Amino acid sequence: MESPIARLMESQEARQADPKLAAYAFAGRAFFTGTALTFSAALSLSAATAAALDVGSVLLNNSELKEFSDKMKSVSNSTMPSLKGKYDENADDSTDEAANEFLRALKEDQERTAAAGLQKESIYYREISSRMKNAINREIK
Repeated sequence: MESPIARLMESQEARQADPKLAAYAFAGRAFFTGTALTFSAALSLSAATAAALDVGSVLLNNSELKEFSDKMKSVSNSTMPSLKGKYDENADDSTDEAANEFLRALKEDQERTAAAGLQKESIYYREISSRMKNAINREIK
């Protein structure tokens, strides 16, 4: 049994008999081709940049990714100093008061929910709640 797509690819008569399907097939191939080219170009660009900066693969582990990030930051700071701005090395470790207030309220809400026994026990809920609890505990400490 031959598929309609295979018939569209092989015969002009099939394309003329069902022009709507032919248009959808053409659009699908175009979007697939564009997506594949964009993905491969982005991957090639990041690999070429990593190779030019003499860094291992940026896809392997955090230490190499950190090294890549540091080298990119130093290259951009040396070539475009006007864009440097004020960067604090510990900027990721600090939060503003509004974020702390939100996290405290979220923690209290989670504690109320747990005390009332209203927690849902799905695998997804347990995973998300454990990640949130870890993040909250890190932020409040």
